[in-house]
Amino acid sequence: MSFGECTITLQDIGMLVGLPVDGESVLSRGRANILGLVVPPQSEIKGHRMKLSWLAANFGDIADDIDDVHVLVRYARAWILRYVGGVLVLDRSSSYVSLRWLVFLRDFDIIRTYAWGAALLGCLYRNLCTSTDYKTLTCSGFTLLLQLWAWERFPTILSSPLPPIPPASLIGLRWSNTATKISMSDDIKFYRKYFDRTIRKSIIWQPYPPVEQIPGDCTQGMQIWDRVMRQFSCQQPIPNPPMTLANVHALTLRGKVEDD
Repeated sequence: MSFGECTITLQDIGMLVGLPVDGESVLSRGRANILGLVVPPQSEIKGHRMKLSWLAANFGDIADDIDDVHVLVRYARAWILRYVGGVLVLDRSSSYVSLRWLVFLRDFDIIRTYAWGAALLGCLYRNLCTSTDYKTLTCSGFTLLLQLWAWERFPTILSSPLPPIPPASLIGLRWSNTATKISMSDDIKFYRKYFDRTIRKSIIWQPYPPVEQIPGDCTQGMQIWDRVMRQFSCQQPIPNPPMTLANVHALTLRGKVEDD
């Protein structure tokens, strides 16, 4: 924008969806057994990815009388994997999920120690970067976060007022079961002109209530929120062009094990 930059921050992902932004790195080169029980046919696997439809067909429902902890854990892993591939780390096909996430689902006691929020934000940043290529038709990653962020900070996008925040809940839940009416076009040229003409006062720079009114899950890691100045009422200048190392930018960590 003409007056500076505005971006999604660690504060946004904490406040909106309550995912931890500080913790162990979400990075692994290991392999994981596919859910510990059923190996899908080769037709359901593409490289290191599995079809979400196979997970839905085999783990979509569980009988009410099942009380075997091991079986319940397997179904829980399948549900989390579907959620990761269908919402959090959506790929461009919207049909597959990477099997690398199973490594982090081995032990439920340590899942919460990972900085999932920071990892998903980094993944979204990368996908927003690759989506600027005119040959790229879709954007992957945690695009729901991008949508929630835009609704919170650009009120002119909506023709309806902001819904109230449910008591003691994530701020993003205010948009759950809420009928929202988009007041703008879905044409990308329209939005480019809109953001080029956006003025400073048309953005809600600090949309969130005081931290004392927010659940603890949303404020975990707030000591590292100070990565963007605008949210602290400071001026955010237009930064100098970043130094991008081509060899690092091309590193995706999506190749074969022990080899990118």
